[in-house]
Formats: sequence, structure tokens, C-alpha cells
Amino acid sequence: MKKIKHSKFKNTGFLFELLTRQITVEILNGSEEKSKEIIREFYGKGTEMSKELRLFNLLINEKYNSESKAEKFIDAILEAHTRINYKKLQREKYNLVK
Repeated sequence: MKKIKHSKFKNTGFLFELLTRQITVEILNGSEEKSKEIIREFYGKGTEMSKELRLFNLLINEKYNSESKAEKFIDAILEAHTRINYKKLQREKYNLVK
């Protein structure tokens, strides 16, 4: 199995979670909602980050009783992930973190 480098700060699900928490803080403080605009820009329809987030949420929320069904589901998720434009995804993540 290929070893993949991982950075928590470039994890799509982690970044989305941080932004949604920031929206909550901004709403409670009554300040300008900059995080909402960031989410619309980077997680809007058709972006690579939105595609990866959708796969991430499927992987996190789906539950199976049998191991074989779970393995088939994971294989399907991995196959769908290969269709994401990796260079475009990395550029979007870089611009978001920047």
C-alpha cells in the first residue's frame, strides 16, 4: 500500500469543520460573517474540495454490518477519489489555507 503524506491543516473535512465553527462564533458575536463567504468560494458547487468533502462525509457517516460490504464501499470511495483533479484540489487547499 502506498504511503500518503497527511497534514491535518490540509484535510478537507477538518478545514470545513473549522470554518463552520468559526461561522457559529461570528454569528454569536454579531460580527461580519467572513467564514460563510470562504465556504461559498472554496466549497461551492463544482469545486474539487466540495467533491472531496462529499466523499469524506460518506466515509464518515456510512455504517455497515458486514465487513465485505464495508470493503466494497471503501473501494468505491477510493475509486471515486481517483477521479478528482489532484493538482486543482491542492491549489484550492493552498489558497484556502493561505
